Amino acid sequence: QSPSVNVSLLGLNEFSNISKCIAAARENLGEIVSACEFWDEKSMRLVTRETETKNPLGRNFPFYLLVETRGTNEAHDEEKMSAFVNQVCALSN
Repeated sequence: QSPSVNVSLLGLNEFSNISKCIAAARENLGEIVSACEFWDEKSMRLVTRETETKNPLGRNFPFYLLVETRGTNEAHDEEKMSAFVNQVCALSN
């Protein structure tokens, strides 16, 4: 069975939110988390300038977090990713 892969890119306003979001990923996504990567605004600006692309979120944030999952049940994995995104959006409000 081919893996189900989901990716979420989050823009974060505070460095402390990175650890909160990673904890939420562990809580909501558990065993299907395959990667968590973070970087700052300066890095995003460098990449978008050098690759002549636009920020995929449409605006700049001080920090970014990419969360990737790999599972075997597409519907279930998408549901888990959606719950994770909803939880971290609530954290930032």
